[in-house]
Amino acid sequence: MKLFRIPLYLAAMFGVWSASTTEAQCVYQIDGQVGIRTNDLFTGNLTNVTEDLPLERIVVQVQYRRGLWWGNAVEVRTDANGQFSITDDKSCRNRRVRVRVKLDSPEIESRPGTTLSSKWYTLFETPGRTNDRVFNLGTSLFEEFNGAGALQNVIVYRRALIYWVGRQLVDFLAAQPNPYLAFEQKVHVSYPHAGGSFAAAGIQHTTYVAENQWEPSTIVHELMHLWNYQHNFGTTNWAPAINGTHNCQEPRNIAFHEGFAEFAGQHLQFMMWGFRYDEWDLWTQFDPSRMGRPADIQCDDGLPGPEIVWTPATPNEVQGSDRYTEHALTLLTRDPNETCLPRALDVLDLMSVFEAAPASGWPTEWQVGDNTFGVERFYDRVGDIMFGNRDYTDFRWAQNVPGANETLCMPLPPCTGLSCN
Repeated sequence: MKLFRIPLYLAAMFGVWSASTTEAQCVYQIDGQVGIRTNDLFTGNLTNVTEDLPLERIVVQVQYRRGLWWGNAVEVRTDANGQFSITDDKSCRNRRVRVRVKLDSPEIESRPGTTLSSKWYTLFETPGRTNDRVFNLGTSLFEEFNGAGALQNVIVYRRALIYWVGRQLVDFLAAQPNPYLAFEQKVHVSYPHAGGSFAAAGIQHTTYVAENQWEPSTIVHELMHLWNYQHNFGTTNWAPAINGTHNCQEPRNIAFHEGFAEFAGQHLQFMMWGFRYDEWDLWTQFDPSRMGRPADIQCDDGLPGPEIVWTPATPNEVQGSDRYTEHALTLLTRDPNETCLPRALDVLDLMSVFEAAPASGWPTEWQVGDNTFGVERFYDRVGDIMFGNRDYTDFRWAQNVPGANETLCMPLPPCTGLSCN
């Protein structure tokens, strides 16, 4: 009988080795921590102290290379402290080693604004082949300056900050006792958006952020648009907003989208980080002159033709303004520094009202399909769901009140020391 012999080069090609040719195995151990170094995280915030914040649940990848191409990738995720540890068995031959990270998790991703840019950022790379097997990388930080490292880049730093902010919001809502408040699907933030503007797309669960609009307040606002899309019924016609979504008069449902995102974003930031906005000073009344809007003004409604005149504001005009909608929603809540039981709702309570409540007469989630679904209808929903069919649609208006041109009131007993004229 003849024995067929397999040439050595074919054996190497197809992985056919005898016991005597099996290579010795070595253990690779790679450890480190990933975070972001930020100074004055919130615009105009309480402190200028530099903070190092961990990046939780991002992807860490180790690759090896002996020839022209990187390969044999192993991936793990960072823990709550941004730490990672990778143990890998490889042959004991010398090779190059590279460690990269991606700002991506099962719940949220922060990615470049174009598909041409890589999502991966290199933490460490050996200059050539090495016989080292243990790599303790220490702490790698995204920083806000243009340096030699992949993490020392202003745009990349902002993406890391966006991820941290979004991660905080996603985790905060997921930790609430009411599971309805959590995001239903993974969300994405694309920065910087090549179009130079910012928007939130419900179908893609993605918000597109302009290069100069990366601040935490904007990120939370845009992500709350995505939260709204994931917790409502119907489809909003955004065509009337082609000239912008912050005009003084818009369809009621569009004004509600914008007013809710700003209201929820501000209040959630306060709950998460204690950051209070000056706009909250007047909790029971809203004076348009505080925003440079006197009682009689001309303003741009975003449509072709002459500007419209507000003299004075009426409930319908309130429902067509995202700024007034924001404050109308604020009127349903309590001042965080007060214990005013008649207004004992907070932003989480109002978010829970989006959920279908057939027993209260609302068989679907909050509807957004047409112009009738503005803040007055939301007041109706709050009254029915939260207060057993109590009427919250009585918008009472008083003009020429001392200290305020217009005052929006609720049919509720006033808090001690506060009045609703």
